[in-house]
Amino acid sequence: MTQAILCVDDESFTRKLVATTLGKAGYQVHEIETGKQAVQAATEINPGLVILDETLPGMDGYEICRRLRSNPETAQTPIIILTANDTLETRIKSLHAGADDYLTKPFQPGELQTRVGRLIHRQEQMVPQSAQDLQGKVIAVFSLRGGVGVSSLAANLAAAQAQIWQTKTLLVDLSMVNGQSASMFNLPLRATWSELGTLSSEELSLEQIDDVLIDHPSGVRVLAAPRHPADAEMINADKVNRVLDLIDDQYDYIVLDMGHDFRDHTIAGLDHADEILVVLSPEIASLQAAATAVDVLHSLDYSDNNIHLVLNWIFPRRGLIRTNIEDVLKKKIDLVIPYEPDWIYSLLE
Repeated sequence: MTQAILCVDDESFTRKLVATTLGKAGYQVHEIETGKQAVQAATEINPGLVILDETLPGMDGYEICRRLRSNPETAQTPIIILTANDTLETRIKSLHAGADDYLTKPFQPGELQTRVGRLIHRQEQMVPQSAQDLQGKVIAVFSLRGGVGVSSLAANLAAAQAQIWQTKTLLVDLSMVNGQSASMFNLPLRATWSELGTLSSEELSLEQIDDVLIDHPSGVRVLAAPRHPADAEMINADKVNRVLDLIDDQYDYIVLDMGHDFRDHTIAGLDHADEILVVLSPEIASLQAAATAVDVLHSLDYSDNNIHLVLNWIFPRRGLIRTNIEDVLKKKIDLVIPYEPDWIYSLLE
């Protein structure tokens, strides 16, 4: 069946360009001029993807995006925002509104086809779950080297899920000795893993776990690392397994802020993860740590399909070339985070 695409733009030239470009790729494009028409058409047509212009009169693309995300019928529909402003502020604004991607005008037809195809393919791979059969997707953010942005990425990933997608999201700090998840959200350590560490695995219950979670205004709940490094000794793999087993069906997404090691409680977290994000920066020491991490993960029989490389540019100077990193690791990098000294605070604030 031909996939329907909704293109919302007040410029006829842009609509025609999108329709022609995607029509050649086999899509059926419905052209809409106004935001009001777009919200109604998205419900009636049930498109596979929506393309929104940023600066529509009356109701701009961001407002349309927010309305589509708030409607259960269109909450999961992929959205691309077209913009003439390729700035960090525009990118952040698009993500805040709930867009999956953005494209700068003027764009190349091939790039539009590629981005649309990628988002539709991703959506087709998603298996819908009923609320009655909720099982949280567990994402582990991991690196053997500190200082590459693991806690920052984990916190922002959790905040994005809670704010943009309005999902029930829990951030679990498994960096037991010096975890930073709570401080990333500027949360006081009212309760932490330390309280759970005093209990046996058999004594742990959902109610007890819920009592130590800290709520953030973004909607994220946080299970913070122990207050004191010595308390980490009380948290063994059995307790981590027990906690993760109990909370698995209570949240849509569970993000694990992992420690920089392969200790027993780290392995317990990795065993529960549906996806493992291996974070590295473009320098030699980080590359060596990533290579070791990937080798160990493979030796522990974690599926390579569930291991994803994230290249985080944490400094402005020149670093290792992406293709060289991929050659060394024998694996493609799935995500590159550009150097932006202030971007980390955008979602957390």
